[in-house]
Amino acid sequence: MSGPTSVPAGERPGRPGTRWETRLTRVEQYVADDAPTPTPNRATRRALARQAPEEPMTDPITPARWAAALHTHYTDFRVRLLAEARWRMKTDGTRTEWLVLGKDNPAALIKEGRDWIRAAVAAGILPAYGQPVPHRFYLLRHHDVSGVSGEGVVADGVLWPDGTASVRWRGEHPSTVHWDRGQVSVDHIHGHQGATEIVWVDEPEDLR
Repeated sequence: MSGPTSVPAGERPGRPGTRWETRLTRVEQYVADDAPTPTPNRATRRALARQAPEEPMTDPITPARWAAALHTHYTDFRVRLLAEARWRMKTDGTRTEWLVLGKDNPAALIKEGRDWIRAAVAAGILPAYGQPVPHRFYLLRHHDVSGVSGEGVVADGVLWPDGTASVRWRGEHPSTVHWDRGQVSVDHIHGHQGATEIVWVDEPEDLR
């Protein structure tokens, strides 16, 4: 009969001088683009279950936006503008060639343009037609009267929905000025009798 031992049954004591060596091997596996998404393992599923539940996403298509989208018709200038851009990108045509097509041609693109404008209004990407929005412009100086600002594009501006305007001057000493009378003041103060021109990036409807 043997005496007590500290070695558990089924195991052998290690030999003096023996040590474990661990090697980490990196294996890359090719996964095709159309391969199904792998199922997460149990540890991953448990970790996801422990996370706090996220707040429900807010629906961007509100009833007001939906109603505004349904009131978007062919009278919205953006419909034909979108259709023209789509046609010219597809055909590499010119604006003159587009205008020759007539008011309602190609009809399919006009309808498609209206549907996309409606979708953009419903999603809040575009404002409803006729809703006041800011309009961007820049000042193009043909002749530098003062000899300070130089020629070319010298400032960027915004005409706000309330009729006021803000102008941000470029150059080595940039500054910002705000005009309560809007475009009238910008043209009167900075126009220099035609030496500087207001060029609209987003042309207001009353100027079209």
